[in-house]
Amino acid sequence: MQKTIYSVSEAVRFLDIQSHVLRYWEEELRLPIGRNEMGHRYYTRWDIQIFMSIRELKKKGYALKEIGELTTPVSYTHLRAHETCADL
Repeated sequence: MQKTIYSVSEAVRFLDIQSHVLRYWEEELRLPIGRNEMGHRYYTRWDIQIFMSIRELKKKGYALKEIGELTTPVSYTHLRAHETCADL
């Protein structure tokens, strides 16, 4: 099956954040976000869930550095490679 992917504009709509915040979180946390053949970012359901978790932790007062300690790039990459969403 083909995986569902979302554009930046769709992702920020789901997350109710601005695109520069999404890019900032991605860069600061070194999250491996996919890119299409034209180099544009795309997000999977897994990515959206990760960003929702980050957003909720930020709302609870956690600093991005603290959140980064919970979402290391190595663990994120490993988990992303084994996504289990029904439509993937």
